Amino acid sequence: MQQSALRRAAIQKVKDQVVTNWYSRIYPDAEIKSRVLRAIEHAFANLQVEDLPHEELVSIAIGVRDPIAREFRLDQEYAERLTTERNRLIQHGRDYAAKELRSVEGLDLSERLRIEARAARELEDAQGDESQEDIEDLVDEILDDEGIGWDEDE
Repeated sequence: MQQSALRRAAIQKVKDQVVTNWYSRIYPDAEIKSRVLRAIEHAFANLQVEDLPHEELVSIAIGVRDPIAREFRLDQEYAERLTTERNRLIQHGRDYAAKELRSVEGLDLSERLRIEARAARELEDAQGDESQEDIEDLVDEILDDEGIGWDEDE
């Protein structure tokens, strides 16, 4: 029992130093903190933790923590870039639809606004990994659906 208590105390001290005190300032996300804590527990599972110097345990825990934190940070950065690109593409599609509809002669304003609203709704399905051409093709399909066609001369 004494050995088990020493082991738990040593592990807890390391986790507090390497995760609890460090992560709350950098990664407020509870899921990543939980993942790191579990990974550290797993890394210590087969070690004689109570016999190792505290500094060595801290080094092991940091070695477990940092790759997980790096992956999390990269995933966050990718998601942010994707969101930014998605917003840019949606705006491009809206602008493209508006430009195309303004060039249609005889199109009534309320009809133009209705079609622009439809295009805006359908553009919300964009993921952010499409090309501008994909977005323009989607708008062109919507315009075709709405009976807005182009002369072959254009």
